[in-house]
Amino acid sequence: MTQTFFIMKKGVKSGPHTMKEMREKVFIGELAPEDMIWTAGMAGWAPAKEIKAFFPGPKDAGNNNAKNPAVRQGGGGKEGKDPKAEEKIGFYALIAILAAGVIIVGLYHRFFT
Repeated sequence: MTQTFFIMKKGVKSGPHTMKEMREKVFIGELAPEDMIWTAGMAGWAPAKEIKAFFPGPKDAGNNNAKNPAVRQGGGGKEGKDPKAEEKIGFYALIAILAAGVIIVGLYHRFFT
C-alpha cells in the first residue's frame, strides 16, 4: 500500500498526496518547511521541516528519515531519487551535446569548405 500524506497550508487541507508528489512540491517550492503535514502513524500534524524525507538537514542529507519511522521510503521508481541530481545530469548532458555539435561544425568547416 502506498503511503499518502495530507498538507495543511494556511488552514486549508489538501491530499492525499504520494511521496513522489510531496517531493515534487518541495522541489518546486509549493511545500514550505512551515507547512503542516500528516500521514498515518503520526500522532498529529507536524511542520514539514521535521520530516527528513522532505527537508533533510546537513547531517541527514543521505539518510532520509532514519529518525521518523512514520515516514518510510518508497519501494522503487523515482521516489528515492533527488530531483536536483537529475537536473544536474540533464544539464551536463545538454552541455555534452552542445560541445559535440560545435566540434562537428568545426570539423565540417575545416575539411569541406
